[in-house]
Amino acid sequence: MLKSRVVPVLVLLLLLSSGLPAVEFETLEDEVQTKHVPANLQNYNLYLDEAGDSGGDGAITTTEPEGANKEASILSGVEFRSDDLIGDIMLYGEGSASEVKLYVYLKFKGQEGSEADLTYTLNSVGGPTYTVTEKLTSPCQDSVFPGSSGCVWTINEIAFDVPEDGFLVEKGSQLRLQIDGSASCEGQGGIGQGGDCDVEIQYGDLDNTNSFSRLTVKANELADSSVKVHAPGGIWSDAEKLEWSP
Repeated sequence: MLKSRVVPVLVLLLLLSSGLPAVEFETLEDEVQTKHVPANLQNYNLYLDEAGDSGGDGAITTTEPEGANKEASILSGVEFRSDDLIGDIMLYGEGSASEVKLYVYLKFKGQEGSEADLTYTLNSVGGPTYTVTEKLTSPCQDSVFPGSSGCVWTINEIAFDVPEDGFLVEKGSQLRLQIDGSASCEGQGGIGQGGDCDVEIQYGDLDNTNSFSRLTVKANELADSSVKVHAPGGIWSDAEKLEWSP
């Protein structure tokens, strides 16, 4: 008797299910995002130089420094600023990793066992921020003995990972580089040496040797930029000189 009841129920379920609409499942493919990178990008060195009119402790400029040699303690914080941009500009990293490189001359002074933690921040006002941290573990000591090399400037390479399709610095804004640091000082020092330590940066023209702390980027020319021709010593607001004699 039980089997005779089960069979009609199964038949009824099959009939009901056959009347339901078929459900189709679609496989959603991942959307391929195409990043546009211009083909005519130029390589630029952005030098860290003495402060100008843009504020900060130093300037970021495309002009190669001449003669000026500046030093500052990173433990007090150091900031470099570009001038206010006259047009939008997209900045790109170099290489397959899309990195903006910072080559900076540092001197870490302290006793053996001292360490320093540095934070590098690259940003534009109101724009994206990129941060890299670094630990220094090999301090040097100044020597009071003649002929000893003591502490020397060493170049450090820092890589900021930026988007492959670049980042925007808007018209009227500034590109800024902030370097902050803290240090733990060990030991009491020997003859002529104390227990203090410091991390110094050198920028401008390094001891007049044509060596520079700098950023390396790729970019197009500034949007809405202009070119004027002036006589030697002329400034932007002067009248252009359009006639020249041999």
